[in-house]
Amino acid sequence: MKSLLVCFLTSISSVAAFADTKINDAPGSMSEIDWPGTERGSVTVHIPKDYAPRTKFPVLFWFHGQGGRPSIGIVRNINDANGWIVVGMSYAKLARISRIRDYAEKNWKLCQDIRRHLKRTLSIGDRSYVGGFSRGGNTAYMITHVAPKDLNGAVILGGGKFPAFVAPAGTYRKPASVLIGIGNLDINYPLARNAAEQLHRNKAFVVFSEWYDRGHQPHVDGRVEDWFRSMRDLDSDTWRDQARKFVQDTLTASDGSDWDRFQQLEQALQSPKFLFATATERRKIDRELSSLKRSSDVKENSKARRAFDDLLAQEAKLAQSDKPSAKALQKLAEKFQQYQTTFASTKDASRAGSAVKRIQSRLKFNR
Repeated sequence: MKSLLVCFLTSISSVAAFADTKINDAPGSMSEIDWPGTERGSVTVHIPKDYAPRTKFPVLFWFHGQGGRPSIGIVRNINDANGWIVVGMSYAKLARISRIRDYAEKNWKLCQDIRRHLKRTLSIGDRSYVGGFSRGGNTAYMITHVAPKDLNGAVILGGGKFPAFVAPAGTYRKPASVLIGIGNLDINYPLARNAAEQLHRNKAFVVFSEWYDRGHQPHVDGRVEDWFRSMRDLDSDTWRDQARKFVQDTLTASDGSDWDRFQQLEQALQSPKFLFATATERRKIDRELSSLKRSSDVKENSKARRAFDDLLAQEAKLAQSDKPSAKALQKLAEKFQQYQTTFASTKDASRAGSAVKRIQSRLKFNR
């Protein structure tokens, strides 16, 4: 009973300390807010340049990478973060945790406490998102599992499913969308793949952005930009019209080989714009994909794709260990090299080459 009282009083004192600090709500401004009980002792609140008190804005809680400080990170490079109130998070300070899940729950509670206070002075709508890069991406992934009914989406960059975290089943709020972005030379690549597969199983809408020839650094590409705009402008008629045109153009396109068309449809289904597709349109694409699978062109290329996916699954399995054996990693690198030779004419041959570089980096990291 005493420990529960201490936790309650600590929570009350933290909120009170936060409430004493004035938040600058001027468009384009940033406020640093003292917040006891966090690793850095403060968080930052960034107001978008297009802020207007009568407009409801979504809020994004952004967790920095290891050794960083509260900031909005790469979000600054996406249309100047317009349309979003972004909180640069500091991690909850934890003396000791018995479960990784406790870490996720306490950091989510921190987000909730901050959100409740921000609503007193800022024009915040009903939509909440978490995100981050590297350690922040791992944290965002974990939070998606402890708060599936409270979140509208997440941004997981340079991270993913941490080996020690056991993900429970969850049902996500609609339209729940998770953006996962990772460089294909990043040693965290298999963590991102594991995260995508788990979130798919949990019925989240997953947008996976693979950044070619990039290592462990954040990057903004068209898919990342589209995700942020789609989440920001869910209720915008202008954006909805653009997204609907993309869906309709995809349905009517027919250039290239059967395999080209198959890949086009697969990629389109992962586009944030497909959040605006109707159930009828999705069924039409499913039927076309089923028909294309009977094509000899698609069958041959799918064989190569399955072989590559199998190697990725082996890499992802090794990543479940904090320090996989050097022998197992080296053997897998040789398998990827063999794939390059066997399926040299496919697009995945170059991705196999990236996997070899990634594994070599992991071997150096483990020494």
